[in-house]
Amino acid sequence: MSKTVLIRASRCIYAIPLQDWRTNWCPILPKLDEWFVTVGEKYVVFEYGDICHRMDEDYFNTLLPSIPYSSRFGA
Repeated sequence: MSKTVLIRASRCIYAIPLQDWRTNWCPILPKLDEWFVTVGEKYVVFEYGDICHRMDEDYFNTLLPSIPYSSRFGA
């Protein structure tokens, strides 16, 4: 299995190392059942191996400032 989580958003693909994902991203993001996607809206896709989840892009953008800058910049 891959050692990175891919985030696909608005024509961009970010590769997050798995360890960084677990320590800096997962604690900030809500539980998976709280993610939502509105029909017709843009969404962000999180991929890890065969696992794929979607989150509304506006919702993701409100959570993004909570992620440490060094982790976001590294992506």
